[in-house]
Amino acid sequence: MQLTYVNRKKTSLIALCILLILALLPALSPVRAAAATDDEYKVVGYFIAWGAYGRDFQVEDLDPSKLTHINYAFADVCFDGIHGNPASAVCDKGDGTAAADIADGSVVLGDPWIDAQSDFQGSFDGGVNELYGNLGKLAQLKVDNSHLKTLISVGGWTWSNRFSDIAADPQLRQNFANSAVDFVRQFKMDGVDIDWEYPVAGGLEGNSNRPEDKQNHTLLLQDVRNALDKAGQEDGKEYLLTIASSASLSYPVNNELDKIAEVVDFINIMTYDFSGTWQSTSGHNAPLFGDYQAADAGVNNTGADAATAIKGHLDNGVPAKKLVMGLPFYGKSWANCDGDTNNVENGGYLNCQGAGTGTWEAGTIEYDDLVANYVDKNGYTRYWNDTAQVPYLFNETTKQFVTYDDTESIAAKVAYIENLGLGGAMIWELSSDRQYTLLSAINDEFKNGITPDSPVSHFVTDWDSQKTYTAGHRVLFNGNIYTAKWWTVGEKPSSSDVWTKGAETGAQPTISEWSKANIYTGSDIILFDGQTYKAKWWTLGETPSTSDVWELVN
Repeated sequence: MQLTYVNRKKTSLIALCILLILALLPALSPVRAAAATDDEYKVVGYFIAWGAYGRDFQVEDLDPSKLTHINYAFADVCFDGIHGNPASAVCDKGDGTAAADIADGSVVLGDPWIDAQSDFQGSFDGGVNELYGNLGKLAQLKVDNSHLKTLISVGGWTWSNRFSDIAADPQLRQNFANSAVDFVRQFKMDGVDIDWEYPVAGGLEGNSNRPEDKQNHTLLLQDVRNALDKAGQEDGKEYLLTIASSASLSYPVNNELDKIAEVVDFINIMTYDFSGTWQSTSGHNAPLFGDYQAADAGVNNTGADAATAIKGHLDNGVPAKKLVMGLPFYGKSWANCDGDTNNVENGGYLNCQGAGTGTWEAGTIEYDDLVANYVDKNGYTRYWNDTAQVPYLFNETTKQFVTYDDTESIAAKVAYIENLGLGGAMIWELSSDRQYTLLSAINDEFKNGITPDSPVSHFVTDWDSQKTYTAGHRVLFNGNIYTAKWWTVGEKPSSSDVWTKGAETGAQPTISEWSKANIYTGSDIILFDGQTYKAKWWTLGETPSTSDVWELVN
């Protein structure tokens, strides 16, 4: 288009309009969830106290440039001068207070020697303000790395046995909150991470729990928040409060996530341990998405994937920027599996018997160990589950199956984090990746200035006019499956060319034959007598052609 015969003043006006339109295009165009800038993503790593013993993983072995937060695991709480599960260790706050004088519900050192008493070695010789042990080393690490934040993690799987009792009692809540502040101040830390596993139900057998935990958890966090804010005003700094949350479907039901999100700085969701040797069929430790093949194999994995867990938190009021996705730096193994090449390649769901080999304990293998001794070595073959977006290994000679994460699955998960606008990544735990392979992969993805397309779940879900879809998303609309070609929201599949009817070539989602032995839940899709049915609600053993729990799709 030419601008002949247009005077200079009018030309300038048109040019100005064009510039304004170009400036506004990012705001007018459909975009993904706003991605964080490189320095906004959190990379939170758990440092385990016991790693400094037999594993010989020391604070000196960390690369602080690749972390924004370090959670030190774990501190415990004191009752009657002792702590533990069962309580057997003498309480020690590290400040000389006699155990008998420590108030019930107070935060105490988990392992006084390694936490705060052991002498320094190497580059940390001398300590910081006479602090020693791992906590002294962490204090020194912060002196040399001003960006780094450290938090004391209280509880964990083993030491969550008294949280319910503390949260139910106003005085014990105050004792806990005040002692948490004392701990943070004493050891030059930046906040508190509460790992209550779990309110209301779950966790180790024998843990205290009650229905009121749902409300009391919020009350406990609010008391800690108030105490940290008061200390922050006095100390001229902002203290952090975070929690570790569960990826189970019950966690949003048993906790007031919307209220908790208003109190804490962020939530680390433990999106791993979805499968383990407590089940006889192998599965994936940390699948990004659910997989119909698991149901085919008799694994009831409804909701047992990271995407479902994250959606549950977001749907229950947690802002995306306050949700940090957990990434495991370890794998799990099963022994005596019945697989061969034919069925191993079909997702990796095998009948097995017990735990396989491990690095420090049977059934759990560190990432470094996997790379050195397992991945395409010593008879192990690596496979990739494109639906779950995770790798796995199988050894046809020893019949051992291994589920794990590697740089490919980590990259997919970081892309998912970026596309959803989540707060970052959390790692359990740092000693398993001493070469920084996975840690570097996380940092490279966050800091490369690129937000790649998110991996897409192969599950088919009902089209939602309010939901944003990107290329590859599949939906069910008026009895037909449609695949999105590009970004879309609100465009009906039957009337917009953004949608292709049917799955794209080579990407047809797996829809399994109905089995009377499988549990199905709302929106699960199956094949029966050559026709496709969708479940309206939970069902087991009800024949699709004769039960109103099933809706005929086509």
